[in-house]
Amino acid sequence: MEANAGRATFKVRADRPWQDTGITLVPGKPIAMRANGAWTFQFKAELTAEGISIPQELREFNLGSLVGYVETGDPETSKPFVIGPEKSWIPTAGGRLFLQMYDN
Repeated sequence: MEANAGRATFKVRADRPWQDTGITLVPGKPIAMRANGAWTFQFKAELTAEGISIPQELREFNLGSLVGYVETGDPETSKPFVIGPEKSWIPTAGGRLFLQMYDN
């Protein structure tokens, strides 16, 4: 389904990695998203004094936030971004939209 084809509703599961929304974004076509509901985030890990390494591109994301990425086929344009409770934007590259709860 193209993002400009109307409304779509989907569930993002907190216990799964990147989930395909079925939406293909079109460059230059605006998209607006709104999230509602809640999930339970439990952080449980055995750590050494080194702690946990968080990937550079995700360090500014809040744990448990809704994040997305557009699979463009180009690693330079397929970078994760924060969606949070609401986001509107105009994609500069087209591709399939994936979502997940940020828990890395």
